[in-house]
Amino acid sequence: MVDDERERILAAAWGVLRRTGYENLKMQGVATASGVSVGSLYRRFGSKEALLAEVYRQEIQRVVRVLWEKTRHGSPVQRVRTWIELMAGTGLGEGRRQAKAHWFGHLPEEVSRLATSGDDVDVSAPLRAAVTDGIRDGSFPSADVDWDVPFVLALCGRLAMGTPWWSAQDPGVATERLVRFVLGALGRPVGSEAP
Repeated sequence: MVDDERERILAAAWGVLRRTGYENLKMQGVATASGVSVGSLYRRFGSKEALLAEVYRQEIQRVVRVLWEKTRHGSPVQRVRTWIELMAGTGLGEGRRQAKAHWFGHLPEEVSRLATSGDDVDVSAPLRAAVTDGIRDGSFPSADVDWDVPFVLALCGRLAMGTPWWSAQDPGVATERLVRFVLGALGRPVGSEAP
């Protein structure tokens, strides 16, 4: 059963965040935009941090669903490639030029910590599964899941956030370079991406 008021509040919070940024976001503005009282807003979420953590968590859950769906089939090499392309921002925005990830990258650590607690928000799980399968079938002879997965996640995050040295490049070119780098690091010789 969908809680319409809750969903209205979360949608309004996202809209206000986009317009004002975190520092200028006021609970009164979210209450007005969602059509609820400030008291009702605080009873549901308790604080600005808890509200934005839930908005962020909802987006992470969406991203995890897309990642699992898009990396469900194919060879480990294909699945790693797809995961990187999606995480680097070429596929998760669903046609939106600027993904929500850009906004969430500037939230305080407390908000991020609240949003990312729990198994349902582990964006690295599909990558971990693909690399594990690649180790098992010999596609990634040099891989170490515990070392490589967090490293690849960090690199993709930097690319998605528009880190200066990558943002000067065409996003497709930067993503392809990252794919080639990661596959090479996992032990897959460049140019040997066939399943």
